[in-house]
Amino acid sequence: MQQCRAACTSCHGGRGEGLPGDAKVSRLDGKPAGYLLQQLESFQDGRRSHAAMDYVVRDYLRQIAEYFAAHRVSYCRQSVPAVSAAARQRGEQPVRHGDSSRGVPACESCHGATLTGVEPMVPGLAGWSYAVSIPSSTSGAYTGMPATVPTAWSWWRIA
Repeated sequence: MQQCRAACTSCHGGRGEGLPGDAKVSRLDGKPAGYLLQQLESFQDGRRSHAAMDYVVRDYLRQIAEYFAAHRVSYCRQSVPAVSAAARQRGEQPVRHGDSSRGVPACESCHGATLTGVEPMVPGLAGWSYAVSIPSSTSGAYTGMPATVPTAWSWWRIA
């Protein structure tokens, strides 16, 4: 089991904190075990693809997920991008209120009021890189999400 975790930590950091300066290597620490397990299974069955993940040993997926879920979340505070008040307000709209006319729920309705996630399956958004959060969610890089998630991101991009 320790060797399996070592394979994870070589990219995701010693405690699963992600790699500072590389927004494409996500943090694993503190994410719900059910969510992490779902993502690992998605790599195993081909719904997600990344060469480094081809070597994850199926027999240990649950233990790997539980190991990283048990760690204290180590969010790195990011500086807020310099944007106008109008752009900031537009960005807050889907987070706090969604868009009922398009059937898009508020981000916080699934990810929690502080966007830190909700057990057992919904990961936090807090701590994600601004540069990678939205593009990777709309690119199909993540699977197993409710159908409203791509709709929500599309709404944000065009609003």
